[in-house]
Amino acid sequence: MTAAGLLPFIAGAVLSFAGKGETIPADGSYPLMVGQDGIGILCTYGLVIFSYMCGCFWGFASKAPNPNKPLPYIIAVLPALYAFFYIGRSLLAQAQHGDVLLHLTVGFTALLVLDFWYQKINLAPAWWMTLRVPVTCVVVLCLSLGSFSLTT
Repeated sequence: MTAAGLLPFIAGAVLSFAGKGETIPADGSYPLMVGQDGIGILCTYGLVIFSYMCGCFWGFASKAPNPNKPLPYIIAVLPALYAFFYIGRSLLAQAQHGDVLLHLTVGFTALLVLDFWYQKINLAPAWWMTLRVPVTCVVVLCLSLGSFSLTT
C-alpha cells in the first residue's frame, strides 16, 4: 500500500522533467497526464499526504497514557498549522510552485522528526520508523527533484 502511495510522487518528479514545452493537443483531447502536470501533482498530492500524516499523529496522541498531559496533542496539531499557514497560504496566494515544494520538503522532513519523537515516547508502533524513513526519503527526493526541474 505504501509503495502505491509513492507512485504519484514519483510520477510528478518524472513528469516535472519530461514536460518542458509540451502542449495540449489542438483537438482538445487531454491525456490522463501530460508533462506540464508534474509540478501540480507534486504540490497537490504532497499536501494531501502531508495532511494524512498529521492525522496519524492524532492517532498516536490518543494513545497517550495520561490525557491530562496535552503535549502529544499539541505536537500533533503543529504540522496541520504549518500546512495551513505556509503551504496553504502559498497555494491560495498563487505563489510560485517552488515555494510550495520548498514548504512541503521542509514539512515532510519535520514530520520525520516528529515520527521519531512519537516513537521515543512509545506512542508510535515499533515498526513505524522502518516504514517512515525510506518513504520520507523518497518523498523528499521527489519534491526536491520537482524544485530542481523549475530551475532547469
